[in-house]
Amino acid sequence: MTKRPRGQGRKSRKPAKRKTPVKLLAVGHDVIDAGHETIGECCDRIAESDSGAIEAQLQRLRSLLAHHFQNEELLLKAAGSSLCGCHALDHRIMLALCDRAIRSATDGDGKSRKVIIKELVPALRKHIAYRDQLIALYLNTLDTPPVLHS
Repeated sequence: MTKRPRGQGRKSRKPAKRKTPVKLLAVGHDVIDAGHETIGECCDRIAESDSGAIEAQLQRLRSLLAHHFQNEELLLKAAGSSLCGCHALDHRIMLALCDRAIRSATDGDGKSRKVIIKELVPALRKHIAYRDQLIALYLNTLDTPPVLHS
């Protein structure tokens, strides 16, 4: 049996790209986890959007992030606490990444999706694991957990 040299007589096939949904860690607090789920779903839509629809999805993502971050602050305030400086800085950084993606979509340079998937999503995962997890633990150990009022 003779071996064929690589590439001869074989069809070269690129591996199919797997479309995997954005998975975000659950921290065990219903309000915070619901926000993360909605944000993850929006990131999925951005990953799958055509270039014509991406700007609207980016605007929606920014709004979801801002609302979620505000809810975290309100929950802590109602519990008699506040965000630490590093947590608040993470929020500002993630909003800035979202703003950068929006500008990229507006300018038409095609890098907006990459900013979200390669930069914002990993930053968000790290933030949830190291910052939001602590908030959830704190809120879940209170005798009277705070409730957000609409």
